[in-house]
Amino acid sequence: MRNIPLTLVATLALWSFALNATAAAYCPPSLEDALEDVPPGGTLLLPRGHVFQPLIADPIEPHFFLSYRSYRKDGETVNTGVIGAGETFPLWRRVGGCSTDGMQLDVNGGGVARFVLDDGRNDLIDGDFTVAVPLSWRQGTWSWRARLYHNSSHLGEDYLYQNQTPPRSKASYESIDFIVGYDQPEWRLYFGPEVILRHYPSFEPWGLHVGAEYYGDRTLFGGLGRWIGGLDVKSWGEYGYAPDYSLKAGLSLGGSRRQQQHLQLLLELYTGHQNRGVFYDDKVQSIGAGVYFGF
Repeated sequence: MRNIPLTLVATLALWSFALNATAAAYCPPSLEDALEDVPPGGTLLLPRGHVFQPLIADPIEPHFFLSYRSYRKDGETVNTGVIGAGETFPLWRRVGGCSTDGMQLDVNGGGVARFVLDDGRNDLIDGDFTVAVPLSWRQGTWSWRARLYHNSSHLGEDYLYQNQTPPRSKASYESIDFIVGYDQPEWRLYFGPEVILRHYPSFEPWGLHVGAEYYGDRTLFGGLGRWIGGLDVKSWGEYGYAPDYSLKAGLSLGGSRRQQQHLQLLLELYTGHQNRGVFYDDKVQSIGAGVYFGF
């Protein structure tokens, strides 16, 4: 079983490169006008935009957002406020045959804090912090992203005071994930494996990641906004590869191009293991709504 993920990584990488070799003539128009006009083969320091678009529904993807979420676990409901601050910062890009093609090195990171909102309380449940170095590549309709990242989580002091014997007070890990994406003007499919290099407490290292996204082509409010949505599915060997589902959908305001500054009003649904935070192994269901900011 341990050889299966390694074989999958190699297969996906070779498949992606082979397919990209036949796609060089296609420059997606919905992305083409969002990046700098640079001659093929040129390089840019601190470029604008991304060759691999940030994922909409992945809970680990860094975003700036405010969200209200109602969690249900073991028959009990907890209402929470969630605040996130994070972004992907492009460092370097080598441009390919189209301005959207090429290789790009980024750094990204962020933090997420969850607060209890029941009974007039605002106790900090936990804080979750991520820092990553993604390397991405695109040619035509195909793209991939390889990312090394660190994640650490710590219980809030108020929560520790209220619960004197929590199962743990912190959790942390380092991981490498690899995602292949197939892009069209209105949608994207993506898939790939992930391997955890170190996890405290111990955790089965192999995981799989798939998803689909929709970017509405029809603009609303005179071109100000459009409908978007994403379904993100992860499965881990630790849980027998049982899937965890994250769904986010709603209205994106700020223009028709993906790379423009935007404000997103999203409904959020989640079912599965939390996979982040100190209580990463809790199985929960949640429903909520959030405001997301893109720069």
